Amino acid sequence: MASKLRYLLMLGVGCLLVSCASSKHFVACSIDPNDKTIAMAAGSDVIFDLKNELRQRGWVIYSTSHRVTDKVSDDKLVTHSGNARYSLSYKWKRVDTNALTWQPMLNFNASLIDNSSGMEVLSYEAKRTDQDDCVEEFVELIEQNTKN
Repeated sequence: MASKLRYLLMLGVGCLLVSCASSKHFVACSIDPNDKTIAMAAGSDVIFDLKNELRQRGWVIYSTSHRVTDKVSDDKLVTHSGNARYSLSYKWKRVDTNALTWQPMLNFNASLIDNSSGMEVLSYEAKRTDQDDCVEEFVELIEQNTKN
């Protein structure tokens, strides 16, 4: 009986660890505070919230009707960005389920690209149950790296 309880406890802890929220990022350089323009492909749900949050913080959003990034050549991303200084390349989907709350987990990956150089400025990956947390954390990362 004790071994069954120990097994169930280990299984429960394992499930909990697998379904935990996490995030990671890297920053290659700072963002120009004098040119807060960004091209983003149309999107709903998470992207709608992200666009609203960026607008509230003074960003001008240029919408694109297709993918923002096309391919990688010579370590640079080819972008379709109109007049925007930066482009956002992203992917998000619902994955897994949180073992404690039974809410679906969101996996969000994003790269901010400087269109003047074609280089990636920052990259972000998160797994969360709350998309608002995802958006808030990503926008805070952008704001922290916008230097005067």
